[in-house]
Amino acid sequence: MRGLQGLIRLNRWKLAAMRRRLDELEGLATSLKGERDKLAAELVSEGTAAAADFESGRAYSAYVAGAVSRRQSLEDSLEELQEQIYAAHAEVGAAYAEVKRFEIAAQQRRDEAERSRKRREQAVYDEIGIDRHRRAGR
Repeated sequence: MRGLQGLIRLNRWKLAAMRRRLDELEGLATSLKGERDKLAAELVSEGTAAAADFESGRAYSAYVAGAVSRRQSLEDSLEELQEQIYAAHAEVGAAYAEVKRFEIAAQQRRDEAERSRKRREQAVYDEIGIDRHRRAGR
């Protein structure tokens, strides 16, 4: 039982580490989405400013080219990150199943030990009852 408790503790620690990694990946994805949304808002505001001023309008096309490149880079990063998040979810699910399997095994061992203790206790009570019956019959 002692070894099983160590395995449970180790696997819980691994599960916690995997969950932390997953949280970090999801936080990074949220950050990238925020950057993407910020870039879209900047593009709109720069477009408004470029429409109001001729000189700004001439530089706007270069800005748009750079913004489109940045947006594509963000989208590629997000796509790759989503794949990592998907894989991390699968790892967390497998680790959780492993922990549960060990916990169920430990619970079954505890239940069996309790049943065994009750059987021994009942055998003692049965023996006492048999002795009392024999003595009463004399």
